[in-house]
Amino acid sequence: MTKGAKRDLKGIEDYIAQVLLMPETADRQVNKIGRAVKSLEIMPKRYRLCDDISPRFIGVRMLPVGNYLIVYRTLETSNVVEIVRVLYGSSDITRHLGGLAGVAAEDDTEPEDDTEAD
Repeated sequence: MTKGAKRDLKGIEDYIAQVLLMPETADRQVNKIGRAVKSLEIMPKRYRLCDDISPRFIGVRMLPVGNYLIVYRTLETSNVVEIVRVLYGSSDITRHLGGLAGVAAEDDTEPEDDTEAD
């Protein structure tokens, strides 16, 4: 999961819990997104490619989860999945992914080490 995706997930949780004042709903939504990400371990290429949105999005896929989209890609030679962003479905996706040109935005190009404690 890229730094940008982790920021997105934290932002979703904070918004629902602190702005909408629904902390239980925030927990449920984050867990739902987490389960969807985990589901990509099996057949990660089952969701549609987004090549038609922009040539910069070649190889990028989107998994809808409620009102959100998990933006991800798989490595060509394997089924390893990189979660690029987690976006509100009604947001301007091309703006949020403007830095995506085969890789995530500059500050997100290096996936975080998943061995760190969360």
